[in-house]
Amino acid sequence: MARPKKVDSGKALERLEDSFWKLLEENQYQMITIKLLTSEAKINHNSFYYYFSNIDEMARVFFYKRLKFEMLPDFTENLRTMLETINDKDSGNYKNWMRITLFTCRGSEYLVSIFKEALRNRWAIFNPEIDITKLENNQLYLLDFLESGIIKLIAKSRENNTLEPMFFFVNSPLAKAVNDIIKTWDNSQSVI
Repeated sequence: MARPKKVDSGKALERLEDSFWKLLEENQYQMITIKLLTSEAKINHNSFYYYFSNIDEMARVFFYKRLKFEMLPDFTENLRTMLETINDKDSGNYKNWMRITLFTCRGSEYLVSIFKEALRNRWAIFNPEIDITKLENNQLYLLDFLESGIIKLIAKSRENNTLEPMFFFVNSPLAKAVNDIIKTWDNSQSVI
């Protein structure tokens, strides 16, 4: 593909990203097309293909670009820390949070899978003693259940424009119990 003009110096990519987030705010993911994106960004479709091969690739790149929070070893403390960080609506963290949470509520299994992948990857980084590829099926079911529940809470928080469901979970006995169970995992024993 032809390169964007040198004088552009990444402005096309910036406009494309801004347009993607704007369109995702207003539409279901499946409704966003390359034609719609490039029209909104006021760029040529060749500029899109210079940077990305398809919309799914672009969505993944923009998601990980905006994902700023790091998970801490204690799942409960991580959520509490994350919520305190994003609770300031004037912060850049809040804007990033509002963008990435669109992946939880725009009717796309693909976007949810990216969010779930990020949760699992962040969790694995801070739990290096646990090799996710060696977890037993029942442990994977529990982990999937946990991730799905967190994603649902995030979606509800976004839909209602409040972090209250997330704070409720963090302060609940369930969050502590989940954290305690995960801390007992190693690759040689079952938890259920």
